[in-house]
Amino acid sequence: MKNILNKTANAADVIIFAIAFCIPLWPLGTIILTMLWLALSLISFSKKSFIEGVKAKPFLILFACYFLMHIIGLVWTSNVSHGWKEIKDDLNLLIFPILFILYQPRSGSFNFIKKGFIAGAVLGSLICFVQGIYFTLSTGDTGHMFYALFSALLHPTYFGMILIVSCLFLLGDLFFPEGEDKKNNSIVIILLLLQIAAMSLLSSRIVYLVAFALLLYYLLAAVFSKNFQIFKNRNFLILSVFSIAFFYTSISLNNRFGQVSQAIRTISEKPQETMLSSDSLVYNSSTIRIAQFRYSMEILKDKWLLGVGTGDSRDELSKVYTRHNDVYALEHFMNPHSSYLHTWIMIGLPGLFLLLASILLPFVWSVKHKFFIYQGFLVLIFVNGFTDIISHATLGSFYAFINCMLYSWCVSTTNKPQTIK
Repeated sequence: MKNILNKTANAADVIIFAIAFCIPLWPLGTIILTMLWLALSLISFSKKSFIEGVKAKPFLILFACYFLMHIIGLVWTSNVSHGWKEIKDDLNLLIFPILFILYQPRSGSFNFIKKGFIAGAVLGSLICFVQGIYFTLSTGDTGHMFYALFSALLHPTYFGMILIVSCLFLLGDLFFPEGEDKKNNSIVIILLLLQIAAMSLLSSRIVYLVAFALLLYYLLAAVFSKNFQIFKNRNFLILSVFSIAFFYTSISLNNRFGQVSQAIRTISEKPQETMLSSDSLVYNSSTIRIAQFRYSMEILKDKWLLGVGTGDSRDELSKVYTRHNDVYALEHFMNPHSSYLHTWIMIGLPGLFLLLASILLPFVWSVKHKFFIYQGFLVLIFVNGFTDIISHATLGSFYAFINCMLYSWCVSTTNKPQTIK
């Protein structure tokens, strides 16, 4: 413990390091450690430090305002009990901004926290491989090496998003080493390949999409900034070749994109309104999104301005499902499965604008300050918001923690141009 404390000479960093480590591995541990950090922060609370933190990191207030809009939405909600449940699910959006406003990092603090997150992601990847290989050899079923059966600890999409951020951290170490943070390139490449391989086996289409979108984004950024060194970099070429091989092999062995083709074919078709049992194959994970979008838009036709209230989204969706005689939707569609639709239905355009502002404004700011990792994270979250509720459960704690941490890190650093080494 003494050696850990000596990394930054800041005991609070140990707790934050542990939270970062737990996010890819143990959701309950993340909650417990967050409550411990909150308790310690409140004990040492200083009004002056809080005001200074708000002035130095104003976007953290923007994140918290999005949460507070959910509380305001209780004013015009009928199902108050469900509204409070929604607020409890989104509590990370308030707790982590407050904690990072009060947090006073020291030299090396954020690099130390980053290492905890990478360590958790690497350990999580190893657990997935060990479990997958064990059950594949035991049962003879190779399905244990893909998607939900392979993802031993978290939902495949959630774990895939975590791995992408861990890879962004490692890529930063590889291509933009600074001072004592320089590492043995071979170790970094091995850790990257391990996580990229795990990412490919998760077989999450949205993870594939985000990974491709981020690669394209960074390549375009390199072209527009005339930073062509990356295309000649040996490490970049090695990672590119292996990544293509991993993803191509995974898709060849477990292709889930056929569901996307089916969903596209059904876009122009009239939805079937039949009372089918919940165990019938009514939807796949892609056609579900189309149905949820259609049902959500029916509500928004009349409630587009202020929404239905924080607690009434599920009740209003149930009315639509009943009107369409869709028993499967009644039993399985708890929300629109999109942060943007979910927010819009609950708290209307003000809530939707706050959600978009909390992503797009920091993105513009991070571009100005050339903080590439934060840019990549915000691109990831923006895309993921179309298909998942980014504020709920494990994804919510991951989103709130990493968003606040990266923004605070960016604030604490000087605006230095980065070049490929």
